[in-house]
Amino acid sequence: GRAELLAGWGDHTDALEVLRPVLDGEVGCTDQPERALAVALLPWLRTGEAERAGRAHVRAHRRHRRERAAFPQLATHLRFCALAGHLDWGLDILAEQLPRLDHPHDDLSAMEFAAAGALLCGLAVEAGEGGRPVHRPGHGPRPAADMDVATLGAELLAMATELAGSFDARNGTGHQSGRIASWLAERPLPEAAPLPDEDAPDEWPDGPAAESEPAEDEPVPLSLSLLTAALDRRGEQYAVEPDGTVVGRWGEAVIQFRRLGRQGEILHARVVATRRLPADRLAEAYAFCNAWNHDRLLPAAYVHDPGDGALVLAADVTTDLAYGVAPVQLDVLVTATVSTGVAYAEAVAAQP
Repeated sequence: GRAELLAGWGDHTDALEVLRPVLDGEVGCTDQPERALAVALLPWLRTGEAERAGRAHVRAHRRHRRERAAFPQLATHLRFCALAGHLDWGLDILAEQLPRLDHPHDDLSAMEFAAAGALLCGLAVEAGEGGRPVHRPGHGPRPAADMDVATLGAELLAMATELAGSFDARNGTGHQSGRIASWLAERPLPEAAPLPDEDAPDEWPDGPAAESEPAEDEPVPLSLSLLTAALDRRGEQYAVEPDGTVVGRWGEAVIQFRRLGRQGEILHARVVATRRLPADRLAEAYAFCNAWNHDRLLPAAYVHDPGDGALVLAADVTTDLAYGVAPVQLDVLVTATVSTGVAYAEAVAAQP
């Protein structure tokens, strides 16, 4: 944070000095060194270390392009591409990340992303690329549309200006509007900064994020392979149905895991107790489920009457993972679902 502040003031040498312990590997955390590398991009670019900045951009972007929490760093990557002479690559990043602007980390990061995108588009227009098409997905009342870079840049500029104005109106200053104006006035280097060889697997994004195996603490979109990997790590036996539902049996419980939602971002688990009660015990079954839900958080119990004379006692566990899930987090969710699901099914089996 201190380095970001210094870099924003133009104190590039001091910013790099603050980052030195992280960049040298002396200290770190789960965000490092990629966040520090992103903060160092523009200071390195401005102090004559363009090659180092290029390597840092490639390494940090490989992580930030897919992490929900890294959205605030994307503005710096866009500014780097604009100022380092990589407009085409920057427009690729902008087009890929545009959907995230509809679900921003916060207003500040949305303003900065829009401003950086507007700078990139403006320079592209100056370079004769204003007609390049960009697809913007629909969101809420806004329909999906194919637009050119010039039109997209105008929309991003309007968004950044509006957000900056709202900040300044609340704070009684012109600080944010001044920041955005200074960003838009920036000019690129006379020569493009070198980037690592695109074929180097350790230096350049080599495919969609979903194709690489995530680190255990790295949030990624929920997928079938991620879910089955969590069960594999537990040594469980399960089957995958044609529709992608994962089914297994744990003692008295049959548990189905499936992904719901428009993008499969919701993890839904259904627990079914193997013990079934006669249909004439419906009142008792309701009372049992109500008592369970009153005393326990998971799973949410209910009664299903299929009309064949026997009641099915089932339960649900639903988790919204729209922001992604790390493998280690998914392990916890699966373990909690299985343990509470088994406890529920055993309680059903114990009914007289």
